[in-house]
Amino acid sequence: MVHIEKGVEPRSLAEYRESTPNASYGGLPTDVKDDVRASLLIEQGSICAYCMERTKHATTTIEHSLPQSVDGARDLDYSNMLGVCPGNEGYPYSKQTCGCRRKNLPLTINPHEKTYIDTISYAPNGQITSNVDVVNDDINNALNLNVSFLIRNRKAALDILKKELHRRRASGSWKPLAEKYMAKLSEADMKRPYCGVLLWYLRSKV
Repeated sequence: MVHIEKGVEPRSLAEYRESTPNASYGGLPTDVKDDVRASLLIEQGSICAYCMERTKHATTTIEHSLPQSVDGARDLDYSNMLGVCPGNEGYPYSKQTCGCRRKNLPLTINPHEKTYIDTISYAPNGQITSNVDVVNDDINNALNLNVSFLIRNRKAALDILKKELHRRRASGSWKPLAEKYMAKLSEADMKRPYCGVLLWYLRSKV
């Protein structure tokens, strides 16, 4: 998981909210939802806000950080919205992830809040963990981010990065190369899938 900086809401969302009596997310027109979805993908670099898999417009779900069941007044608040992957919808519950798994459970972890993102670390095998117990509960239970295929995918992404670094590294300190890769990953318009584990590893080299 990586920190997501919120941008400006789509104009069509603001216009709908301001011009429609009793406006609600349930009544949001399809074209406005499409604008929101597109804006979220741009902010997130086309990765899921939770698992960091590559996402596309057609398969991205609009997620509310604070569930509508908890605070319906924020259902049209753009700062409360994230773009997430399908989360293995249709598979057994044990294989579901992200918003599909979470449903309406409140979460402590929020990709918009850097404080919590900074508590996250990774094991060499790709397992994700936090030094905060309630965040660990979100990771393992509400979002199921340590399901076996995600662990494998994160490890594979990390192994590819390690090979790239060893191939490009000149003699001497790791720091300049790690800093270069960190900047590249952080500033990319389209993020590398699972870039959170890559940035964590690079920070350890710096």
